[in-house]
Amino acid sequence: ILIEKTIYGNLSVEERQAAIAHSIGHIYSFIKNDFWAKPRLESEIEANKVAVRYVGADVLINLYKKYGDGYDIAYLLIENLERQKLTPRPASAS
Repeated sequence: ILIEKTIYGNLSVEERQAAIAHSIGHIYSFIKNDFWAKPRLESEIEANKVAVRYVGADVLINLYKKYGDGYDIAYLLIENLERQKLTPRPASAS
């Protein structure tokens, strides 16, 4: 996973975890879907779902607000993450 050095240096530890978890989400999605890429928005949403498990939606929302300015897809992803925050998570099995 490659992250531009200047951006990486400006990220908090939590933001770094979010960026890495999001990237791993892309890898997971690619493997899960038999190495077929999904359309960009769908792929980003799926990667975010993986990342949210580790860092929470607020961290990703802040990253999109910080670095997604000027990209229409960033607004759609923020809206999707806001909806995820409102959706209750199923109780984990103990």
